[in-house]
Amino acid sequence: SNLLVSYLNEQAKSSRKDRLWVDIEHELKRYAMLLSLPRYEISEGSWLGQKIKAFEATPSYSHITPPNNRKDKILVDIRKAVKTHFQQLKTALHAYLKRQVEEFKGKSSLIFNNTPAYFLISDNQLIFNRKNTLKGVSVPFDEIYSFNYTNALDLTQLNQYSDHSKNIQFFYVHGSLSENNIVFGVEDGSVPEDFTFLNKSSHAAFGSSPDISDAIINASEVHFFGCSLGNTDDAHFKHPFKVLSQRRNKARKTQLFFYTF
Repeated sequence: SNLLVSYLNEQAKSSRKDRLWVDIEHELKRYAMLLSLPRYEISEGSWLGQKIKAFEATPSYSHITPPNNRKDKILVDIRKAVKTHFQQLKTALHAYLKRQVEEFKGKSSLIFNNTPAYFLISDNQLIFNRKNTLKGVSVPFDEIYSFNYTNALDLTQLNQYSDHSKNIQFFYVHGSLSENNIVFGVEDGSVPEDFTFLNKSSHAAFGSSPDISDAIINASEVHFFGCSLGNTDDAHFKHPFKVLSQRRNKARKTQLFFYTF
């Protein structure tokens, strides 16, 4: 009954065979744009056209005449349902991630040692010693800004190995599972006005962490872990990167390090 989930499942099925995921932020934008189309621009063979045709045969709509009025009514109702369907998707995502975190915590460190996250961190000479063991580990960061909903230090159990990690300020750019306030959606200005509830800025937790742009500009070093920067990240990184690239004062140099797996 959730058409948004149905749409995302359809996109997952039609994606490349070697890819088991969809860019959900991109698909939310496409979904909003699709539903914004006038009825006459929606082809009967498209995903939305087929859904409208299926609804036409149901008792809720079959009595409406002429057919074009019936289709218009169905399209209006589908649009109205997007907000509810989006909230249901967000709730389901939150519940799923909480289950995954609990299952992860219950697994042995041997399982964690085989994950991409472990190799990403263990190969970093700044955090682990040259033998890639946890003995004498240190976490040399003063602030960590996470775009995930979980605390990486807790999940990787680095807290128990490093006294310095207790003094690190950890900020959730997109909210956290522990606070039940995950930020989920699209960037401002990327969807039609009728669907602005999809904006990340519509969430109460949005903007609750310090401005990451200012943090980058004022830092001597910034380390990016597993971060694939795309168009959706412009709001956070476009301005500071521009400032750093135009900085002429050598005394105020900011070094950028990127770690990918």
